[in-house]
Amino acid sequence: MFEQEDNPFSVDEIEPRLFLGNCTAARNIQFLKSKQISHILTIDSVPIPAYVCSSAAVINKYIHIADMTRENILEHFTVCINFIEGALKDPNGTNGILIHCFYGVSRSATIAIAYLMKKYSINYQKAFELAKSKRRLVQPNHGFVLQLKLFHKMAYEIDPTYKNYKIFRLKLAAEQVKSVKILPSSFLNLLAPDPVLHQERPDPNVYRCRKCRRIVASKSNLILHKPKDQINSFETSHLNQKGKPNNSVPNLLDDEQMENQNPTVNLNEAISELAGDLMVSTISEKLLKRNHPDPQLCTKMYFIEPMIWMKDVPNNVEGKLYCPQCKSKIGSFNWIMASKCPCGAQVSPSFYLVPSKIEYSNIVQNMQVTV
Repeated sequence: MFEQEDNPFSVDEIEPRLFLGNCTAARNIQFLKSKQISHILTIDSVPIPAYVCSSAAVINKYIHIADMTRENILEHFTVCINFIEGALKDPNGTNGILIHCFYGVSRSATIAIAYLMKKYSINYQKAFELAKSKRRLVQPNHGFVLQLKLFHKMAYEIDPTYKNYKIFRLKLAAEQVKSVKILPSSFLNLLAPDPVLHQERPDPNVYRCRKCRRIVASKSNLILHKPKDQINSFETSHLNQKGKPNNSVPNLLDDEQMENQNPTVNLNEAISELAGDLMVSTISEKLLKRNHPDPQLCTKMYFIEPMIWMKDVPNNVEGKLYCPQCKSKIGSFNWIMASKCPCGAQVSPSFYLVPSKIEYSNIVQNMQVTV
């Protein structure tokens, strides 16, 4: 009764009044009315037919997403969760909501899991198991799983300042630059503020042009990677006797491992899978030894996030970085091709300052000495 030839009817109730299913279920007026569905959340590449909303008297929200690992579904979590919560606030406690994609397996399941994670303050695995216990078809693609884990790390809110989220968006931006050769306007907010501009709480640890002493970055702009020999060492220690990856290696961005581990054998591959665990905010080499005594972190090149003062970055695939004040060359950037650090590791996309052109300064200490 509830079937369509090309995609059989499929739907399950994940929570009271919260249904997860496929597009056939979303188009079935009889089903929608029988379950008192008042809202439909469509996570698909095509919207549901207009007649559904008028015939079943439902409110529909459409999010255009393809079921591909590189799709940014994370940016839609907040608005989707708010829509779900609004639908379930029915004062009579009778109306329901249907979340669907084409098959009801990956895209819509990802949104349902994100909702469960936030509602119960649980991690991805627990929310996945909860959804899976109600609908056995639930299986977000690998990229969506990584984004769900990142969502958990950000405490169920999108935090633009969180380092792993920055790196995730950098990689997405790089994919766009590779296609259109310029940075799309939707990614312009990736450019970090100029540290010279007035800030309510300025970072005292800064990096300056060695020639004119103009500040070009602060410690929060720096990202540091592990040397190539450390990456190779990790690779060797996690291969089985046949030279294949050991299944016991934790997944990238695993809830317990994301911050401290380096579960990858190639830096470029890691970045393409939200490799925030390979790049961590840091400070100067001098302070690194004192405050962050991790000899595995490389300090031979200052890789940083793209910044507003880098005028050529939005309009070019690659180029040189010049001091915005004295115009001295202080580094380079490349959105597509990897840049090789003196330690041997390759980073992409890359924005780096050459240590010989840059000097570290602690403004607070300098001011105290002057006074």
